[in-house]
Amino acid sequence: RGEQQVRTGEAFTVLTRLFNRSKIPWIADGAARVNLSYHWLDESGRTVVKDGLRTQIPLPVRPGGRVSIQQKVLAPEKPGRYILELDPVFETVAWFSEKNGGKTFRVPIEVLPSEEDGGVR
Repeated sequence: RGEQQVRTGEAFTVLTRLFNRSKIPWIADGAARVNLSYHWLDESGRTVVKDGLRTQIPLPVRPGGRVSIQQKVLAPEKPGRYILELDPVFETVAWFSEKNGGKTFRVPIEVLPSEEDGGVR
């Protein structure tokens, strides 16, 4: 199928590029900071992990500004085919996907058994 493959429970990074299309800057500190995060969905699109690891944005991003960051991701604990949905979060406010038609990025990923579980490459 050509999808990415990771091991159960494996930590990995994805290069995430964001463009601030809003009229307000994304701030890099304080309670309402913007962080990168993600959800894991099953193949039917049902959420199996809502709150992924957080990756901080290193600088404020002004309206019209762009940022590229190596985002931290932790694979699910069960093998299977999943959809990784990258979704920034305005902490204490909302996920970007929940506000004003915020766009997410989805990528299919196959999660293989870990080496300890007898997985072979």
